[in-house]
This record gives sequence, structure tokens and C-alpha cells, in this order.
Amino acid sequence: KVVMVGSPLRFERAIRLGAVACVDYRTGDKVPSQAREAFGGSGADIVIEAVGSGHDLQRMIKCLAERGKLFLFGLPGDLQANANLLDGPAEYSVVKKIADEWQSHEQVLTHYLKGEIKAEDFCDGELSLDKINDGFDAIRRKEAVKLTVRMPH
Repeated sequence: KVVMVGSPLRFERAIRLGAVACVDYRTGDKVPSQAREAFGGSGADIVIEAVGSGHDLQRMIKCLAERGKLFLFGLPGDLQANANLLDGPAEYSVVKKIADEWQSHEQVLTHYLKGEIKAEDFCDGELSLDKINDGFDAIRRKEAVKLTVRMPH
């Protein structure tokens, strides 16, 4: 499992959750070579785009191994992205799953309620509602990625 992240907090969390390596997406054109290196030079069998913007499609194609699969989740159905489809392995496939954001949240909530995922694995802490602005400040300073807010009873 190699994860593309953009902050030390996410890097640490990805390793804690089982990633064996992380690639910093902020390194731009170096991402594909770093990903291939993490896979011993061959590239990734599976690359997942779950951000929903499509901005990194070109780099993701270049991260694929021969006969790899690029999974696209949550991209808008009308997305028009500039990507050279020939600038990757000779043979690869694309699997797209278009879902509205509420559907993704519903799936996450279902897994959470079953105990299959834990909020503390993905959140940096919990705040009371009166401290929500402190939470936004921490996110802006990149001291937190996600926080949960405890609602008053």
C-alpha cells in the first residue's frame, strides 16, 4: 500500500493505518518516479483517485504498472480533464464509479456504525461546539486535517 499525501500529518496517519510508503503529491512531476520506486520500479497495480477533482489524472496514469488499473471514485460525470492517455503503460484499464458526495458519506457512516472503521483513525481530535473556530484555525495552520465536533446535549 503506497499512499499519495500532502502533509506530514497525513503521512503519519497513512503509515499508522498500514501504508508501507507515502509519496508527497506536492513534489509534482516527481510523483510517478517516486511511486514506481516504492513498488520496486514497476509501478502500481492499482491507483485510486478518490479526491474527486481529476487534477492528478496524468500523474496517476504515469504511476501505473503494465496492465494496472486506475480507479476513479467520486468524479463528477461532466468532468473534462486534460490527460495524455498514451503517456503511461502500454496497457492499462480505467474503472469509474460516479457517486454523489452524500452517497460516499452514507457508505462511510454504514462502515462506522458496524465498527469497521474508527473516527479516531481519520480524525485529529474532538472539539466541543464552542471551540469550532479553534478547530478551523488548526486546519488552516495544517496542525489538523479532520476534527470531530461534539454537539451539546
